Amino acid sequence: RGARCYAAIASNIWNTFEKSGKNLLRDDGLKFLLIGCEEGNVAVTTVNNMLLCLVAMPEVDLGIMKAKIDALTRHLEKHFQVAEHS
Repeated sequence: RGARCYAAIASNIWNTFEKSGKNLLRDDGLKFLLIGCEEGNVAVTTVNNMLLCLVAMPEVDLGIMKAKIDALTRHLEKHFQVAEHS
């Protein structure tokens, strides 16, 4: 599947949960989303009000996906902070 397809699905799930599930969380809202699928695994989080979506083969453990998306988020947030202060 193409990147646009994964991005559309991830965005739709994220937005639906943000609208419907926020009352259940009782905090800032959704932090990350891990989805295990037959054709691959997906990890989604936000970085500066944008969605970051990682897609991997089904053999990749969801724990590895979580670690990678956390590391990428920290890395990207540093660059966004520098850009905001420039």
